[in-house]
Amino acid sequence: MNSMRNGLVIFMVLACATLGAQDPDYVLSLPSIDALSGANIELTVGFDNTGTEIQGFSYGVCHDPAALTLLDATADGTTTATSGENGDEPSFLSIGVLAGGWNMGVVFDLFGNANLPTGTGYTLGTGIYTVDAAPDTSTVVSFCNTLGDPPVETVIVVDGASIEPTQISGTVTILAAPPPFTFSAADSSVDYSPDDGAASFSVLLSIVEGAENPGFPNDTQGFSMGIACDPNLLTPVDILPYGVVAEIDGGDGPGFFGPSVLPDALTCGVVYDLFGEVLIPMATETEVIECFYDTNAGTLTGNEDGASTTLGWSDDEGSPPVANVVVVGGSSFGTIWVDGNVDLNAVVEIAFSRGDANGDGIINIADGIWILYELFLSGPSTGCENAADVNGDGNYDESDAVFVFNYRFLGGPPPAAPFPGCGLIGNPDGCTSYNGCP
Repeated sequence: MNSMRNGLVIFMVLACATLGAQDPDYVLSLPSIDALSGANIELTVGFDNTGTEIQGFSYGVCHDPAALTLLDATADGTTTATSGENGDEPSFLSIGVLAGGWNMGVVFDLFGNANLPTGTGYTLGTGIYTVDAAPDTSTVVSFCNTLGDPPVETVIVVDGASIEPTQISGTVTILAAPPPFTFSAADSSVDYSPDDGAASFSVLLSIVEGAENPGFPNDTQGFSMGIACDPNLLTPVDILPYGVVAEIDGGDGPGFFGPSVLPDALTCGVVYDLFGEVLIPMATETEVIECFYDTNAGTLTGNEDGASTTLGWSDDEGSPPVANVVVVGGSSFGTIWVDGNVDLNAVVEIAFSRGDANGDGIINIADGIWILYELFLSGPSTGCENAADVNGDGNYDESDAVFVFNYRFLGGPPPAAPFPGCGLIGNPDGCTSYNGCP
């Protein structure tokens, strides 16, 4: 500011006493924070006063220009902004933005009608920076007496005398790792018949951002994924957008979607909008992709024991390999992985004939009586409720006994399929034993 030099000369006339050792009753501090390279950050000067009321202050804040670029400095939003008489701006406020830092000089009221009382948690000014330093480094921002012409000293003014406050520097640590996003594959339980080993299923893939991330929740612009499987047990079939990603542009989906179906993996690349107008935060676990698989019938045919396998995230799938990353602010960030477990359950289906509740291979009055005895008179239990569900309505109850009697004696309709032969229609778990079929 053009007025900075003359204003600070006036200020330093007020602060005319000789500086001594740092006074612990007056503490200026800068915060220590974590940040990403390329991010904009704010460092606000804090002030704790356990001494007496002060009339003004000045300070300089220096940084390493190779690590940080100073964009601006301001008193807006701080205690300083309303420290004048009646809560107005101070009578004198000067801020200098310089190559190696910034400085500030304040007199609350030129006639002594406003002072800053004893108290803690005051804020005096804020420097706004861009982080230029590389990841896995740190840089110190500290108070200094070298900025300006003449240089502005770091002092607190009490009763017209300048006192050197205790000064606590701040450290900006540039994160070595990118913000942690987590990719998860859902667990699945899949039933198959050992007769043919065939089954189809789908698995949802989700993303969530760690709440500890700087800037959380960050707006993501896209992502890429690669997830592998054991081809001896599973065959990848397809990969499609899901949920909020599928709903982009009124359901037309993302601006770019690049899927790949490999013999042992599925990969995709997603850009929500080619012009950057669609941004999606992942503050909670968000399902974004659906993967489709078939079981490997050649492996599972005849396998009555079942199997388990894993859908495992991998950065090595495809040519060139597809990395598991999330894009934020035009930069890609690595991810934490949670693999998905797939349980392949062999369901051995037993052929039966509908209506043969007692399993003797004959459908007659005895089956109706069997049903009534089991349901109401604590009779023996059928080993095949599918067979006892005579009318095929999915329920085993007294109506099935009535159905048998109507069919056998009153010209009613025959039992539902499979009838009169044997078959596998019905609940795969509804028949644990049945001896009525060859």
